[in-house]
Amino acid sequence: MEPALKYDGLDAAIIGTTNRPDDPLVCDLLVYSYDKIIQVMMDESEFTRHEAIEYAEFNIIGAYMGPGTPIIVHSKSAEEIAESDAQAVH
Repeated sequence: MEPALKYDGLDAAIIGTTNRPDDPLVCDLLVYSYDKIIQVMMDESEFTRHEAIEYAEFNIIGAYMGPGTPIIVHSKSAEEIAESDAQAVH
């Protein structure tokens, strides 16, 4: 069974676990909140919101680490996310 993987320094962004019923060889996966990831990065690394989003999108959200890769969920609608991200850029 593949182990669940975890993002270093982002424990405060974990909101639960889940599994992939189509892949019984992977144990429960960690589930992270996108918003909490951004907030942790802003608090811990002193990134601006824009910098945190840019870093997270490239280095965390887009990274596939194998079958145990964590799942990241957005707690906002797609419209709210796009509006929030657009405001962070300006």
